[in-house]
Amino acid sequence: MCLLPDYTSRITFNIIFGFTYSFMVPAT
Repeated sequence: MCLLPDYTSRITFNIIFGFTYSFMVPAT
């Protein structure tokens, strides 16, 4: 992860967070 550029890390984080968030909201 440290080797990835900052913008790539942000995009990856947004995808992972959004993907997890979309599952956590309906589950709540």
